[in-house]
Amino acid sequence: MHEPVLTKFIETCCDSEYSDFLIDIGANIGLTTCQNGNAFKEVVCFEPNPLCVNVLKVNTEIAIDGPTVEINEYGLGAEEGKFELWMAKNNWGGGFVRNAQNTYSDDTLAIKDGFKYIDDI
Repeated sequence: MHEPVLTKFIETCCDSEYSDFLIDIGANIGLTTCQNGNAFKEVVCFEPNPLCVNVLKVNTEIAIDGPTVEINEYGLGAEEGKFELWMAKNNWGGGFVRNAQNTYSDDTLAIKDGFKYIDDI
């Protein structure tokens, strides 16, 4: 089970008649969506990583039977625009936008994926 506490929360919400839609922001390869999506009438995913989104499409095709699934191939943020997604090859779930709104230092962003310098990512 992926993220058991979150999964239980989602199940509780569905049991309480909050099952109209599931919005998965940063859906990655769809673990949360695929595990919980069939309990909803509609599923909406947001995933800006072009590699992950291809896996997400396959996974939702396999796992989701009933609800409508909408996959948006972009991220959500405070401002509209096109931004470069930085992503370590060994951590598809750790992508980030490197700009003034990202308050993490370059050192922190590099170290989280095991690199010494941000330019090594």
